[in-house]
Amino acid sequence: MAVRILERGPLRAKVQIEYRFQHPELRYGPQTLKPAGSGYYISTITLEAGQPSVLFEEETDFEPSWSFDLYEAVQPTHARYRGHHATDKRFGVGPDGEVYKGAFAGDGDAEVELSFDRPQEVSYVTGDNTRAMMARWDPWCFDTGWYWQLFKRDAPESAPMIGIFAGPASRLLGAHMSGVGIYTRPPAEPGGRPQCGLSLISRRRGPDGRIFPISRWVWGLYVGTRADIKAPREIQPINLQMNIHGGMNLEKVSRWTLDWPDPPEGYGTAFMSRSGIEALKARVREDEGYYRWLCGNDTYTQPIFDAWRDPGQEKLAACVSNVLRNASSMLDALVNKGGIYDFGILYWHGGLIAQRDGVWIDQLLGDPRITDDERRKLKAAAVLYANVVWDDDHAPISSTAHGMNLGTENMPVQQWGYRRFYALFLGRHPMMKERTEQVEAHLRETVEGIINDHGAQIGCPHYMGASMVPTMNNLLQIKQLGRTDPFAQWPKLRRFAEFYLNLQTPPEPRMGNKPALVALGDSGLETSELFGLLGTGFRDADPALSRRLMGAWAAGGKQHSFFFGTTTVMIDDALPAEAGPLGDATFPGYLSVLRHGWGTSNETALFFVNGDFYRDHRHYDHGSIVLYALGKPLSTDWSAIYTPHAPGGYLHSIVVPEAAIGHAWDQDGALLTAGSGAWSSSSQEVFESSAEFAYARACFRGNDLVWTRAVAVARPAPDRPVIVIRDWFAGAKVAEPKVASLNLMAVGPVETPHGPIEPPLRTHPNAHRMDDPAVLPSATRPMDLSAGVNAFSFTGRYDVDWTVFVISAEPQQALLGNWGNTTWGGAVTQCEERQHILRVRGTGKFATIILPWRRGMRPKPLDVTADNGNLCVRLDGFSLRFDEEGRMVRE
Repeated sequence: MAVRILERGPLRAKVQIEYRFQHPELRYGPQTLKPAGSGYYISTITLEAGQPSVLFEEETDFEPSWSFDLYEAVQPTHARYRGHHATDKRFGVGPDGEVYKGAFAGDGDAEVELSFDRPQEVSYVTGDNTRAMMARWDPWCFDTGWYWQLFKRDAPESAPMIGIFAGPASRLLGAHMSGVGIYTRPPAEPGGRPQCGLSLISRRRGPDGRIFPISRWVWGLYVGTRADIKAPREIQPINLQMNIHGGMNLEKVSRWTLDWPDPPEGYGTAFMSRSGIEALKARVREDEGYYRWLCGNDTYTQPIFDAWRDPGQEKLAACVSNVLRNASSMLDALVNKGGIYDFGILYWHGGLIAQRDGVWIDQLLGDPRITDDERRKLKAAAVLYANVVWDDDHAPISSTAHGMNLGTENMPVQQWGYRRFYALFLGRHPMMKERTEQVEAHLRETVEGIINDHGAQIGCPHYMGASMVPTMNNLLQIKQLGRTDPFAQWPKLRRFAEFYLNLQTPPEPRMGNKPALVALGDSGLETSELFGLLGTGFRDADPALSRRLMGAWAAGGKQHSFFFGTTTVMIDDALPAEAGPLGDATFPGYLSVLRHGWGTSNETALFFVNGDFYRDHRHYDHGSIVLYALGKPLSTDWSAIYTPHAPGGYLHSIVVPEAAIGHAWDQDGALLTAGSGAWSSSSQEVFESSAEFAYARACFRGNDLVWTRAVAVARPAPDRPVIVIRDWFAGAKVAEPKVASLNLMAVGPVETPHGPIEPPLRTHPNAHRMDDPAVLPSATRPMDLSAGVNAFSFTGRYDVDWTVFVISAEPQQALLGNWGNTTWGGAVTQCEERQHILRVRGTGKFATIILPWRRGMRPKPLDVTADNGNLCVRLDGFSLRFDEEGRMVRE
């Protein structure tokens, strides 16, 4: 052991203790985590004058652990923590006496009654015999928190209490399974004293299989009295200590340089040319109708529009005050309130504020009417925002070597967008010069990571915006600065634009007959400003593509958004727009689209999810289909996003092995998580397209089972689409029963082989997921289907009806269900989303044909037959044949 005094002063003392040792091989089952040899453990202890806490930095390349008992000093009966939520009252009770809903839900601290009837040791998760270690950095930690406090509830205010809190996240390294936590143990012998104290553990391997060679983390030990335990919803003194030692403190602020040289191009043109901005301002001033439309489209930015219209300075000064107020509130929250975990400013929430205000600051600094004092204060606000988003104690996104959970994949991507915005905006600031030079390379790396070689993006359609719009902001910035033109030089951007265009549905009756983005994963029913941003970026790199993108933006209602900074100053709405044709398309890694009749009332589009590059905010929707026929939705994914969240495979139009559903296949009140994890991988195999026929096939793998799905759309006439779905299987579990589900936007009774049946209507309220069967998808009693062809005729919600033909060489079973929820989306005009559900159970192959027609125009004849594995369709004088893989056989 070696002891070194690193600092010895009147305000701070720092001591480092180092252990060096020989150790045996470190293994996890058959896996070697570290060969036998030398190891080390270093603890660096910091004390500051007048502070009620001590800071410990732990670092090791092995798996030491140690603990110390605090029971005799504190005799604790209860503990408090502040975190995201608790999963059970045993693990955390809120101020209302119910399960702790979390700091972000207004509960403040959770309280835990300590139990000494059995050991509860420190681990990575809380259970009957374990307690999760304190979070090192995790805005979503549950059953634990960012600090803990131990105290005796009925003790006088002068009685001792002890707490622990998380240190600076910027120092974390390989700490996903290392940290400190609270343990409790019963007396070693009857009548003896129980134990309660702190355990420090370090593990190389985590439950997710990741292995880190070194772990390092920092924690603080807080010593106080019972009087320091405030009401649960108040800011606790230990939280303020965490802010000082683990977050953003005034010592950091004192080192900031609050001014920088102005760029030669001036301000106000971060994303668009000076002429474009001046034309926008003139139109806002002179065109009353446009001004009112713009205010309705982007209410958040109306104060800026009003300042442009006001020849005086009053409204301009109000905008300046708004920015300064936001900046002051952020600093106050960081120092005096919840710190880096204050809900309004934590992680990307703080980044959003910085980005939105940054766009305003650019516009305000570009206005010649602001005073020198206002200019100075706006620059100081920009420096505050820049330092917050670039601070790894606030959000440690500079590296993933710390092992922490950075949230869903879009979160660090968007946070990097905010960092790059400020690196470019403050490009002449001393702290940003080096970062500015790295922006282009880092931005290219981001584009390469979130878009594949075919143009597909990582996110579901809704959450594409979370990663792409902040990235687009940066792309427009570097184009505007003349550094490079990524829209001309980076091929993936052009491919992404084509991919994004192909996500458009036919005009959606639920959205005022505007085209929407197809709802997949955690998506609502919406269009996007991203079309306009892309169109502006490609204005000179690819004018034809730009016109199509601006046409898509116009078709969706020219949506603007303030969410990532107002797009009003980013999208040049004076650019030419034209409706561009869409047809069949495939994007390996995501989906295939079988489409014809674009721009007509006959438009039919089948979206087939068949790739795994799509992963951010994804559901268990491998192989899912969404179908629009003759311009109307026939089968859609659920678009309530989170109220309720319905990610389970059994809620999608896919095949699920019965054993993977999680409950009986005919349960009345199917769980919204049923069928989760049935399939683990996807691979697109075949895509074919011609004027009269389109075809896609993909393979999905699960637990000892391989599922192949082929989808086809034949077009004997523009208004007579024939949709074919064929499913077959291989693997050890090929003979086990499976259930094919199909969501269908139908109403009323269904004509079935057993006569008309109307499934019971069920509606989930616009609220978080509930498990009450009364609000979950219904199910009729199963009906037997004989071998051969069975027909189910549906009345569509809109003016298109259809028949679903279920074909099998073996007897099957079927049932009908119904479910409704509330569609999410600001442009939605019909909020209730309700669909019938057809489920077919069998042990062999599934074959399905859907024949739609406009109401009152049912084809004659309308007939489906099976012939030695082939399927024959006759309708309106057309005769078509499909082979066992779903391909049309040309006769």
